[in-house]
Amino acid sequence: MSFTSSFATSCEATTVDDFEQQYTRITSAILARSNELTSLPTTSTSNLIEEALQALPKKIPETGWGLKATTDLLLDKICPALAGGQAGPRYYGLITGGVTSAAHFADNLVTSFDPNVQVHQPEETISTILEQITLFQLLDFLSLPPDRFTHNTFTTGATASNILGLALGRDHVISRIKGSSWSVAEDGFGGVRVKVFVAGAHASVAKAASLAGIGRRNVHDLTDRASEEACDFDLNRLETLLRENEHAKTGSIVVISAGEVNTGGWTGEVHMIRHLCDQFGAWLHVDSAFAIFASVLPEFKHWADDVALADSICSDAHKWLNVPYDCGIFFSRSSGLYELLGPGQISPAYLRSTQASALDPSTETTTSLLDPYRALTSPLFLNVENSRKFAALPVYASLISLGKSGYADLFASNIAFARRIASYLESHPAFDVLTLSSESSRSKIRFRQLNIVLFAPSQTKAPLRFRDDDGADLLRQEINHSRMMYCTGTRWKGRGAIRIAVSNWMTNEDRDWAIVKRVFDRVARDESEQGFS
Repeated sequence: MSFTSSFATSCEATTVDDFEQQYTRITSAILARSNELTSLPTTSTSNLIEEALQALPKKIPETGWGLKATTDLLLDKICPALAGGQAGPRYYGLITGGVTSAAHFADNLVTSFDPNVQVHQPEETISTILEQITLFQLLDFLSLPPDRFTHNTFTTGATASNILGLALGRDHVISRIKGSSWSVAEDGFGGVRVKVFVAGAHASVAKAASLAGIGRRNVHDLTDRASEEACDFDLNRLETLLRENEHAKTGSIVVISAGEVNTGGWTGEVHMIRHLCDQFGAWLHVDSAFAIFASVLPEFKHWADDVALADSICSDAHKWLNVPYDCGIFFSRSSGLYELLGPGQISPAYLRSTQASALDPSTETTTSLLDPYRALTSPLFLNVENSRKFAALPVYASLISLGKSGYADLFASNIAFARRIASYLESHPAFDVLTLSSESSRSKIRFRQLNIVLFAPSQTKAPLRFRDDDGADLLRQEINHSRMMYCTGTRWKGRGAIRIAVSNWMTNEDRDWAIVKRVFDRVARDESEQGFS
C-alpha cells in the first residue's frame, strides 16, 4: 500500500509541477520544426547520432530522471539524431509520404485520449463508429462498391493487409476443395497445398505467404518476360498452372501488383485474370500500397475498375494519404474475415462478439443516428491485433480537411514533379532513365508514369566513378550526402539503379525543383569539379 501511495504521489507531483512546462517545450519544438521542414536537411549526421548514443542510458535508471531531464534528452540529443527531413518535401525514399496538418493534429489527440479501438461500444465512444465511417469514405473516394467490399479494416500497414489477403484467400480455396463445412481457422489446412501466383510482386507478399503458412516456396513469379512492364502476367502460363492446380486439388491465389515498387507500373489484363480466377476457383488479391489513390485522377480513373474486380485489396494510408505511421488499409468482399479473426468457440466473456456487415451511413433511414451502427462487428474480430490504436482518426481528419479535390491536387502535383525529374534526367547525358517512356505501349494503352522515377548513371557518359558495377550505389550516396534530397537504391533487370518516389504533400515544384536540379547538376560533374557549396 505504501509503495502504491508513494508512486501515485510522485506521478501527481510530476503532473502538477512539470507537465505544462515540458509540454510547452515539446509543442514549441514541433512548431519550429514545422516552420522549418521545407529547408531542414533530409538526414542526420554520424556525429549527431554518436553524440546521442553517448548520452542515451543503456539501462533503466534505478531512480527515474523525471520529466524535465527526459524532455532534455528527447529534444537535445535524440531529435537531432533523427532524419530531420524525412517527413519533408524532398525525402523521396520508400514512398514515405508525410503528415498533413489535420492528420498531425488528430494524431496528437489520439495520443492524448489513448483509445483502444478494440470492442464496439456505440453508446460509450464514437471511435469504432468513426472507423467504420472512415472506411466507407475511402471506398467512396476510390470508387469501390460498398455493397461488394463489406469487410474492411485498418491495419498496421500494407504487409499486415497482405497477410490478411493471403490468409483469406487460403481459407477460401481450401474450403472450396475440402467442402464448405471445412474451416481452416478451426481445422487447419487439411492436407491441401496452396500456391500463390505473382508478377513483379513486392517482398511483403512472400512474407505474407510465410506467415500465413503457405510458404515462400509456393510463391511463383509468372512475370511476362516479353512485356516491357515488370508486373504483367504471362497469361498462358497462368492459365496452365491454374488448370493444373484445379485438377490436382491445389488451391490457387493470384496477386496482382497495382503499383509496382520500382516503377509504379500496373498489372495489365486484369479483367482476363479475373475471368481465369473465376474459371478455376482462384482468389484474386490486389496489392496496391500507394498507386490505388491515383485512380481518383481522370488519367488513371480506369484503374478503379481493375481494383473493383478483386476479392481482397491491400493498401496503405501512411504513404500517399500522408497520415502518420503506422496505418494500413484492407478491403474484402468475404465474411471469412470474421471467421478467420473472430472468437470461434472460445470468446472471452467480456468481449462483445457480434458480427455485422458494413453499413452505408449515407443511406440508412432510422429513428436514431446511432441505430445504423449498433450491430457493427467489434474491430478486434476483423483484425490481427486485439488492442489497436485509433488509426482512423488522422485519416478521417485529413480526408475532411483536404477533401476529394485537395487530395487529387496532391496526387497530381506529385506526379507532375516526378515527370519533371524524369524529363530532366532523360535530357542529361550522365543519366539513364529506366522507367518506361510514355511512348511505350501495352495492349494499345500507353504507359503512364506515376510518382516514381527509376534511373541509373549512364554506362558510357556518366563521370567515370559511376560507370562500374557499384556506380549506382555511389551516385545514390553522393545524392543523399548532400542532405538536400534523399532517394533509395534498388536493382532493375540486373542493373544497379536509384528510385525516386514523390509522395509528400509539401513538395512544391516552384521551390523544390531548383534544389533537386542543383543536386543532380553537382553529382554529374567530373571528378575534378566535385563538392557542394
